[in-house]
Amino acid sequence: MTDKPVQLDLTAQITDVPQANSLPLYIRLVEAVHRGTDTVEELARHLDIEERTVNYYLDFGRWLGMIQSGTDLTETGHAFAESVSARSRLFTQALFSKDLVQAANAIKRDSQNEDGVETIDSKEACLRAIKAMARLSLSTAERRASGLGHMMDAAVRATRIDWQTGEPLTEYRNIAFDFAGRTFITALAGRQFGSNVEYRVGFPKQVRHFVEYQGEGLSGSTWKRASYDSADNKATWFGSVPVNENTLEIAKRGGRDLRKLVTMCAPYVALAVGLLTYRDTLKRPSIKITNDMYGMRFWEHDRDLGSPIEVIEQLAERLGLEPVKGVPQKLRHASADLTDEGSAEDLIFVLTELRIIKAGKDTSFEMHGGVEDELREGSDTSPSVIERLQPVYTAIKEMLRPF
Repeated sequence: MTDKPVQLDLTAQITDVPQANSLPLYIRLVEAVHRGTDTVEELARHLDIEERTVNYYLDFGRWLGMIQSGTDLTETGHAFAESVSARSRLFTQALFSKDLVQAANAIKRDSQNEDGVETIDSKEACLRAIKAMARLSLSTAERRASGLGHMMDAAVRATRIDWQTGEPLTEYRNIAFDFAGRTFITALAGRQFGSNVEYRVGFPKQVRHFVEYQGEGLSGSTWKRASYDSADNKATWFGSVPVNENTLEIAKRGGRDLRKLVTMCAPYVALAVGLLTYRDTLKRPSIKITNDMYGMRFWEHDRDLGSPIEVIEQLAERLGLEPVKGVPQKLRHASADLTDEGSAEDLIFVLTELRIIKAGKDTSFEMHGGVEDELREGSDTSPSVIERLQPVYTAIKEMLRPF
């Protein structure tokens, strides 16, 4: 992964960061205004949304230069409403004319690894740009980065969008990661740009429950986020799997989407996957898990590294993370069988149930065939899990040296 620092034009300070996060809703609003719905109250009734939300999307249209004061469309706005075939071009040109989006795009480009693959997504890039160019609280910056990231992805992947509706074309829909908060792996990959925020990681029993019982009994209002910020915004906690209608459906369906969801969100699972897919200088798998009379252990070839939780926490510390036993205040009202720290047995259960590992012929576990290839699958706009784990492999290499 490149160590090249991101160069932002910090003189280009901004005061406006849009709050819109849905391209389909924006298209419906522009079409409604074009047809003559010209007051906030009428738009709210027509679109079945709150007046506050209408104002967010009118502001976004003004930011793009498609809406003038009030609800009047500009020439570009009328063209956007009238010509579906021109929408992708007009939207992309308007969005990428903004300094904020240009800065976010530069951050994504500068995150490329040695293979030329971007290692952070649009949401993380927008967050970095917003923090550099605007004075917003961390929680506000994250919310707006999420929305702008959605819009930026639509522009970058314009050929994957049905511009009649603004929805992704059927073959490109991926709602697995539509939830609040950043995933652990995405946040970890973005740390190369530096951050004063402390990253805390845990392994609550909620992860096993989510996998074992397909999320049954987990409240979406309690476990809705992939990350939780401390009250003073100086620390972010990663550990649980977010729960909503989409992730519950994935839990019931199982398979590769569930493997990716849990690996991306649960730090201890992600770091275990990093250990199991680490290769030595001869490109051989170096680390395995055994379970025998001495308990569960990680091994580097024939060298005992320690118990799974112990090894993972050593690796976390080398990555500049702080392993913690507890959960954020916002989760402490949940039952102890979900918030207590998970054990090595819980971790191995999760890895086995996800079909990442399976019991071998002796006391060793081995990777399921095809899983590593699956983890290497990515695209030009979405780095693979293996690519996002590059900082982990560097830390593993350093960790193994003292032994």
